[in-house]
Amino acid sequence: IRNTRFGFKSRGLGDVYKRQGKHAITTSARLLGRPSQRVRVSLRLQHAATGSRARTQQFARALAAIATFTAHPSEHARLTLRLRYDRELKSSAKAGRQSLGTYLSAAFDLRRGNGLRLRYDFRLTVDGASAASPQSLPSPENWLALEYLWRSN
Repeated sequence: IRNTRFGFKSRGLGDVYKRQGKHAITTSARLLGRPSQRVRVSLRLQHAATGSRARTQQFARALAAIATFTAHPSEHARLTLRLRYDRELKSSAKAGRQSLGTYLSAAFDLRRGNGLRLRYDFRLTVDGASAASPQSLPSPENWLALEYLWRSN
């Protein structure tokens, strides 16, 4: 689907590939938007199934929803915010694992070929099998990364 007046486009993808004797099927749909020259928004839904073709009842399935916001406040700076929700789908009554992740990244071009990027990641995972237990708490992860890119010309 394309709407060139507002800059939105959507496309569905389906991939089947074989990895270490297991088959994997991934289907996703993505919606892109460019509200202005310096801003880009992306929404994506994804379903994945992996397993052996001989055991069709044992395919592991997962859903993911991803939202990305990218802005270029100046010619030499880029800000990116991404939110991701993952959920394992179980055929039994037990709930699967769920996770919520986000990152904020700021990238700067310092001078010809050099760049600096600061990235903060946060991820929260809840194991569905033990979520009913009062002793089980979500496991948060915090990461901070600083990268310097240098290229010799």
